[in-house]
Amino acid sequence: MAKDINPKQKEIERLFKAAASHEETLLDLDEDDPELDGILEDLEIVFREIIKLDPKNIEALTRLGEFFLERGEAEEEALIHLEQALQLDPKNKKLQKLIKNAKKALG
Repeated sequence: MAKDINPKQKEIERLFKAAASHEETLLDLDEDDPELDGILEDLEIVFREIIKLDPKNIEALTRLGEFFLERGEAEEEALIHLEQALQLDPKNKKLQKLIKNAKKALG
């Protein structure tokens, strides 16, 4: 018998699927595409919704941090989320490297 997934977890899974869909769409867009800003905004909202449902979701915190790092000029915002994730998973080498890169970008 399959274990029932609680509604909150089901919503988190749905949101991660939406994020993956937005990320796939981004791969197909050019920098000057008029849809770009809307897709980026939607992607940020999706990650924030996941974090609202599960503030200790390391994957969402990490991906939101990466999102801000990739956008440039948002390294401080990236650091907030990456450091929250690192507090939950202190030995995570990927997070350590991302934080180092964000701090380096800040100068």
